[in-house]
Amino acid sequence: MKARIDSREGRFLYSRRLGIVAPVFGNLHNHHLRRFTLRTRRKVDTQWKLFALVHNVQKLQGKAP
Repeated sequence: MKARIDSREGRFLYSRRLGIVAPVFGNLHNHHLRRFTLRTRRKVDTQWKLFALVHNVQKLQGKAP
């Protein structure tokens, strides 16, 4: 895995990940959304979609990083 990340393509892909995925999880973590409070896959999926919706609305308002 280290060799894959250290390659030119691996560095490029990893740099994109830091800009796309990591901020979303960091923002959710900063808002104390560290664990799901519901059970069953369907309910957790719904809760995750609500978290994502809140994140996207905050981005539209200019309040999220």
